[in-house]
Amino acid sequence: MLYITIPIIYWLLKRYNKLVCLLLIYVLSFIYSTTCNYLDDMTHNPIYEFMKRQFPGQMMYFCSGIIILAYFPVFRKYMRYLFPISLFLLLGREHLLLSIFEPIALASIIITVAYGFKWLHVFNRMGNFSYGIFLIHFPIIQIFIHYGLDQYSFILTLALTTILSTGVGMLSWKYIEKPCLYHPKKKA
Repeated sequence: MLYITIPIIYWLLKRYNKLVCLLLIYVLSFIYSTTCNYLDDMTHNPIYEFMKRQFPGQMMYFCSGIIILAYFPVFRKYMRYLFPISLFLLLGREHLLLSIFEPIALASIIITVAYGFKWLHVFNRMGNFSYGIFLIHFPIIQIFIHYGLDQYSFILTLALTTILSTGVGMLSWKYIEKPCLYHPKKKA
C-alpha cells in the first residue's frame, strides 16, 4: 500500500496546497486510528488492534515528518520553544484531546534532537549509520512489543529501543555497510 500511496500523495502535494493536504491526511489517519481503538474497546476483537497499526493509522506519523521538513526554516527558528511543548504533548498523549498531537510532537522531538543538539554531531564522524538504524529499529521495537516489554514504561522502552537501534545500526555500518560500499566485489 505504501508504494501506491506515496506517488499519489506526491501528486496531491504538487497540485494542491501542501499544508492543507498533509493536515487532511493527518486528521484522517487519526480518525482511522481512533475508530479502530474504539472498536477494539467495544468488541475486544484483536483485528481492530491489528488494523490500527496498519498503514492508514500510521500516516499521521509520516505526515508529521513531512510537515516539519517542508517548513524546516520556520521550525528551526522556533524549535527551542516547540521542544518543551512537544515533550508536554507527548507525555500527555493518554488524554484524548492531546493524543492527536502525539505524532507531530514525536517528530518535533526527533528532529530537534537531530538538528538542535550540537554535541550529537560527534556521531557524524562515526559514519552514516542512519540506514542501519532505519532497517533495524522496527524489528527491535516489535521484539519489545512481542515480549510485553513496552508495557512497563513508555520512556524506558523509548530509551532502550533507541540505544539498541543505534548500537546495532552502528555495528551494521562498521561491519556490513561500509565494507560493502568501499570494497566492492571485483568482476571476474
